[in-house]
Amino acid sequence: MASEIKFNRAVVLRAMERRKMRVFTATRKSLNEIGRTTVNMAKALVPVSSGTLRASIGYRLTWNGYSGHVDVGAIRREGKEVPPHAKIQDVGGVVRPKLARMLAIPIHEKVKANGRKKAARARDVIEDPEKYGFRRIFFTPKAIMGIRNDSMVFDILYARRSSVTIKGTGYLQRPMRQMANGGASEILHRNIEKAMSIKAPGSK
Repeated sequence: MASEIKFNRAVVLRAMERRKMRVFTATRKSLNEIGRTTVNMAKALVPVSSGTLRASIGYRLTWNGYSGHVDVGAIRREGKEVPPHAKIQDVGGVVRPKLARMLAIPIHEKVKANGRKKAARARDVIEDPEKYGFRRIFFTPKAIMGIRNDSMVFDILYARRSSVTIKGTGYLQRPMRQMANGGASEILHRNIEKAMSIKAPGSK
């Protein structure tokens, strides 16, 4: 005698829907984790002077309910522009003057950037040298010099160059490659497996 096995279609569909939603939730969680992990690696690699570039590194998640993607890099935030040197610090390149005839590269401690402030613009130092501890500014073919307020000592404030070649640090490329070479997949698989191992309410 054969026995008839019946199943409730609605129950099966609800179970399938729960599993599907777990996958979607795990995927979104994974994208956020991938973004945070990449940002943390990039911030550890980025060169720091004033800290502006490091502070700008972040990620944005785009999610439509079923799928999405993460953008990582120097992010424009409210009231703040993306640092203009973000890309060249990553991939490298040649910097040339856009308005002036020569680049002015700060080398003196009073005009260089540090963890508390940005580098002083040469124009600002020339217009108000006393603010920076100098009573007079003058030029040589290769430098911008300053005479100290309290002496006749000359200091080199800026080096003048027609161009500067910057070697990229790969602060963003390196973490992105790591994610592309398995890091992202590992995070995604781990979170999906964890989500699918959760037992449904009432199950044994």
